[in-house]
Amino acid sequence: MTESAYPPVPYITASTLNRYQGRTVRVIGKVTQRTPDHSRYTLETVDGGSLTVHRPHNTVASNDPPGAAWAMVTGVVQSGDLSLQENVVDWLEGPDVDCRLAKLVIQ
Repeated sequence: MTESAYPPVPYITASTLNRYQGRTVRVIGKVTQRTPDHSRYTLETVDGGSLTVHRPHNTVASNDPPGAAWAMVTGVVQSGDLSLQENVVDWLEGPDVDCRLAKLVIQ
């Protein structure tokens, strides 16, 4: 078996953000707020915490699902405010995510 050239990307929750400053992580959560220009949004993570996600400047907002949506965001935890700089977002289909199960998988 060959090793990947890329380090593993951990799944984390809002409560563990401070341990991953400057690192690339994945977070699952529900979008609870968006700025009008879609440059930032707030995620309620599966542990009940929240974090701000900053989007790249070239993001096309028309690709976002309307209303509240679940997302898996891969990005870099910013030092200081512990926000996330989005690299990739995968919108999760379906009405809801089993937060209890997702939290167990992440831990």
